[in-house]
Amino acid sequence: MSRHVAISPEEAADRLAIRELVDAYAHCADRRDAKGQMALFTADTHFVVYMNAKDPKPSQDLNSREALAPVFADLNRYDATTHFVGQSTILTLNGNRATGEAYCLAHHVTMDGGRRRLMIASLRYLTLSQRSMERGFLPSGSSTSTGWRNGHCHERFAAKPSTSPPAQARCVDVIGTFEAERSAPAGEMVVMSIAAVSAIIQAANRGKHRGR
Repeated sequence: MSRHVAISPEEAADRLAIRELVDAYAHCADRRDAKGQMALFTADTHFVVYMNAKDPKPSQDLNSREALAPVFADLNRYDATTHFVGQSTILTLNGNRATGEAYCLAHHVTMDGGRRRLMIASLRYLTLSQRSMERGFLPSGSSTSTGWRNGHCHERFAAKPSTSPPAQARCVDVIGTFEAERSAPAGEMVVMSIAAVSAIIQAANRGKHRGR
């Protein structure tokens, strides 16, 4: 557990702004505001996705803000989404740069006739955020007044000896997914969501046991 000491008002403001940067990402995603999502990243952002968190080879490796457009536009194929952001930790904060980790349960709902299909992805975001002096990019409603934006993904794990492959920089790890389909009122999707979280946790635990 971290030892908490007094922090300056400036650091407190930075920590709040970085957390709101994470929240703004989910806010824009669920409103299909792709331009707003893109505005939360630096122009030279490095965005890496690992659909299999245990595979060192990335599924996507993008190197600019503009390259994010089709990734965020892909959410339009869902009838509704809810990105539920859980714990968010700032690992380092030094001047104009910060590294952090955030967890998210991303709910994706599609409709086919009278049937609803729910897919939940358990996600882990590893980011390097930096203060930016850009203007005109922040989406309305975002309170990142200190100009923080997501930049390059950071090195999550310590560098390995030169005889081994270098540690991978990661932005998004897909820890697990769950899908369910049924003909039911929308309210019952909440029950399905709880079942999905339980299934993801159980699957992850089974994987750990097999690896021992």
